[in-house]
Amino acid sequence: MPSSEKDRKVLKERAVLFAKKEVKRVEAVVDTYIHFRLGTSENYGISYKYVDEILYAVGLTRVPCTPPFIAGIVNRRGKMLTVIDLKRFFQTTGKEYGNDSRVIVITGAGITVGVLADEMFGNKDYYPSQLTAPLPSDGVSNLKYVTGIDRGTVTILNIDEILGDPILKVNETAG
Repeated sequence: MPSSEKDRKVLKERAVLFAKKEVKRVEAVVDTYIHFRLGTSENYGISYKYVDEILYAVGLTRVPCTPPFIAGIVNRRGKMLTVIDLKRFFQTTGKEYGNDSRVIVITGAGITVGVLADEMFGNKDYYPSQLTAPLPSDGVSNLKYVTGIDRGTVTILNIDEILGDPILKVNETAG
């Protein structure tokens, strides 16, 4: 045991420091999404882990006897890419796509497709743990298609749920 008052004071300070509870730091996981608009005012985001590339919406060819939400196909480096019109998939209204329209090429649930976007706004970082719960809206009534809402304004889409929907599966049986 230290005999001097100074040494006892140092030991006491050390004991107080060691006795404090260890504060665990929780590292927030940050993700990034591509931010785009559908219709006149609906803001959506798709996590970059699903995004392959963004193309201009040119050369889109409508395919007969397909559901209304299939906008058509485009030639993507020699391969046909199916393009989905999310406005029709979500059964919402909106103006026709214009010169600012893009095709966001995404991969999820084992398939690669393009989705039409009216306008691109770039990208944003978000914390998945801080997303608010999805609410039914004019844009998306099936809540399984939504991961959450970022800052109350951008609906982050659940691409695995959308692309895993049985309505997108092709029935290859011939009658």
